[in-house]
Amino acid sequence: MAQSNPTHAEFTRLRSIVLKRLKRIKPDKLSREAREILKYGLPTIKDIRARHPPGKVRALSFEEELQQYIEYFRYLYNKPTLSASGQKTIVDKRLETLNLHYIVNDLGKFGMYMEKIREFYGTSKVASAEAAEYYSNNPQIEEGDIKANWDKIMQGFDQYRESERKRLSDILAQAAEVLRNRLLLGE
Repeated sequence: MAQSNPTHAEFTRLRSIVLKRLKRIKPDKLSREAREILKYGLPTIKDIRARHPPGKVRALSFEEELQQYIEYFRYLYNKPTLSASGQKTIVDKRLETLNLHYIVNDLGKFGMYMEKIREFYGTSKVASAEAAEYYSNNPQIEEGDIKANWDKIMQGFDQYRESERKRLSDILAQAAEVLRNRLLLGE
């Protein structure tokens, strides 16, 4: 009975894990790299061996090429975007970061909202922070259908922007008044 080669076993184990992980990810969540791997597949030991017929000299030996693939599979194995749990962790971290400044429960809806805001305003200057603040202060946006309620959302956003401009203008006017009074009093 022939002994099992540990390099071959590691190659097969990692290749199998990477492919299983990729198949668990929803198709719309796959990265470009993951889609290419699923489309073209990952080579098997047999595929690599076929590229190394006896007597043919190659830049890399069979074992060296096998080792390079093992390193690549380890890289894929450890890459968070290539596993469903890794993708969930990334989403959770993004939500955690967003929630330091805003109230966001559904990253997908928030992303769609911000995308539509940017699309609507095009190249004109609209502060993402202002749009995110409005989203955060209006939980009904997250609860409803963004596309179906878009006109109502934009009307509310425009009113919010106008009230924010007025509030800031009032603050500046008050600050100017304080400065004027201090100058008159010689403080």
